[in-house]
Amino acid sequence: MPPLPAGLILDAEEQMAFEQMGGRNTITFNRLGDNQTNSSLHFTTLGD
Repeated sequence: MPPLPAGLILDAEEQMAFEQMGGRNTITFNRLGDNQTNSSLHFTTLGD
């Protein structure tokens, strides 16, 4: 599993998604919203 970007804190659901996808793809995190409670986490997978 690739390391998380410094300072990024994932909740349980995000962590599970990261672990499921982390072995195969490079992941970029884009947080939208004012704070972690309201933000959406979008996964962009690069390559196959």
